[in-house]
Amino acid sequence: MEPMRTVVFHYFKTALHVGINFTLAFAFALLLKHKCTKFITEKNLSMLLIVSSACLLIAGIGKLGWSIQTLGGNTPAENLNQTIFLCLSHFGTFLLFTYFILIIPRNKEK
Repeated sequence: MEPMRTVVFHYFKTALHVGINFTLAFAFALLLKHKCTKFITEKNLSMLLIVSSACLLIAGIGKLGWSIQTLGGNTPAENLNQTIFLCLSHFGTFLLFTYFILIIPRNKEK
């Protein structure tokens, strides 16, 4: 039963991190809308989408089949891999949420 609780806790923690990313992205998007409106151009929004997608793709694909995995999962290389994965995932999620928060109201105006 213990491994099942670990899995549920992991997904709960992940959902919490996504919620935090959304909250930070929402605040950042509001700041951009009110203080840096010149930044919100089609070109910059496209770049935001490309960079966020690239971060998430690199994180996901990089996690798939790496050959340094051990049974214990606690070597320096594995810890570095996990850190890079988490950084890219959080940054990509933050940028993707920022993109969607900025783009949705723009589509309503058209």
